Amino acid sequence: MRDNLILPSLLTFVSLLGASASLFSLELSMQLHALTIKFGFSAGMFVCSILIDVYSKCSSVKDARQVFNEMNEKDIAVWSSMLFGYIQQCENEKALKLFLKLQHCLQKPNTLTFVALIVSSSNLCGSLEEAQRMFDSALQRDIACWNSMISTYAQHGEAKEAINMPEKMINGRRSC
Repeated sequence: MRDNLILPSLLTFVSLLGASASLFSLELSMQLHALTIKFGFSAGMFVCSILIDVYSKCSSVKDARQVFNEMNEKDIAVWSSMLFGYIQQCENEKALKLFLKLQHCLQKPNTLTFVALIVSSSNLCGSLEEAQRMFDSALQRDIACWNSMISTYAQHGEAKEAINMPEKMINGRRSC
């Protein structure tokens, strides 16, 4: 591209960042991040959300949080990316603290946010009760949210509850 004087586009960086995440290459990801800055693509929420995801997959949640902190505006997708970043690196307590901060910033959590919280709550000290509390507080639940709770029950040896969850979902006993 450079030899032909063709400038990279947003799509170029999205594709390259996806490839670097697949390779779990922190060095390549950092180089691509520098190039997004050089070419003026680093400030957008879309690129920042991808960078948070890439850094998290490359085991550098510190760099992911730096991208997150430097953003002027954050939508729920960005918040959820950072939550999943913490969970990927087993930093569940930080994920729960970030959720509390999200609430103070008056962001409205979505289903993916609650899936992240259910997983995080379950991982943190093996807290089935906390996972259930997060599930119960979800305003809307889709299949991903229900599946997370089923998985949480199964991981905690609560096979009977896990088996009963699909029936509850179908009957609407816990739906909003």
